[in-house]
Amino acid sequence: MCRAGLQSHPAHLAARVTLGRALFALGRLEDAEMELSSVLEKAADNFAANCALAEVLQQQGRRPEAATQFRRALDLARFDADLQHEIPRIEAMLVPPPVPALVPAPSPLDRVALNEEDGDALSVLERKLRENSEQAAREQRIIAELEDWLLAIAVDRSQHQGA
Repeated sequence: MCRAGLQSHPAHLAARVTLGRALFALGRLEDAEMELSSVLEKAADNFAANCALAEVLQQQGRRPEAATQFRRALDLARFDADLQHEIPRIEAMLVPPPVPALVPAPSPLDRVALNEEDGDALSVLERKLRENSEQAAREQRIIAELEDWLLAIAVDRSQHQGA
């Protein structure tokens, strides 16, 4: 609908802002950015286009550019009595999201059960790693022996079938 109206009235900036917002809502962020940027090339003081472009940039993860755009919108709102109610919303958009608290990863040493004769947890962990490595080597040897045994069975069967 916006595009049809823009064919008849291509310079209608409000329709272009509406189209940009519709593209944003559809997830077509690059198209929305292009449409809103074209409005701002013609009317840099267009509050709606500045806000909408800031939201597009924010959604794209381009926080510094979004913040700049939000500040432009904020400057416009400060001088327009009709837009004063928008100032708290825009200021809230400029606040960076809280950084989640870092939780240290559990240490493998915490999971090692110690006996009195073990000494420290690091020694126990090293011993367990050695044991696991030795166990893995034993398992590999057993697998190789089983594969050899299965191959010998297959060869024996093929010889008996051919005889």
